Amino acid sequence: MLKKFRKITADLQIVRKERTILEWFHVSIFLKGTYAFFETLVGLLTFIVPPSAIVSLVNILTRDELIEDPNDAIATYLLHTAQQLSIGTEAFIALYLTVNGALKIILVLGLWKNKAWAYPASLIIFSAFAVYELYLCFIDRSLPVAILLLLDAITVWFVWKEYLVQKRHHALA
Repeated sequence: MLKKFRKITADLQIVRKERTILEWFHVSIFLKGTYAFFETLVGLLTFIVPPSAIVSLVNILTRDELIEDPNDAIATYLLHTAQQLSIGTEAFIALYLTVNGALKIILVLGLWKNKAWAYPASLIIFSAFAVYELYLCFIDRSLPVAILLLLDAITVWFVWKEYLVQKRHHALA
């Protein structure tokens, strides 16, 4: 009787752990999908909007902050980055963001629909993007890229944990 109780208790703990992993997995891929949507949208808009319009928009957005604090790190960074855009750089950024975002959307939809191919594909591609972001962190020392790297690492971890749960369930079935 005591063995059955321990077995049931252990099984309930596994179910709770798997449910928690699933919930955080869904949160992480929802955030990844939302970010990918905006990434794709910005990429597509970058194809359409000329660099001069981007510089004008950034000027408008940062003007008040730079009047208040001419040394504001974020505002000066944004303005400097916008002013450095060339047509070639803009085309690369537009293509990169559009392809990157669309690929992530496809993977997130596959994960959301629990497609078997989506787990290993996501692990490989999200990890590859994380390695690239790690490289960018070392080159540029960029806080936004570091935050994206952290979020990508968390997403990869939850995809991996959910993948293991799915494999175990398929093996039991």
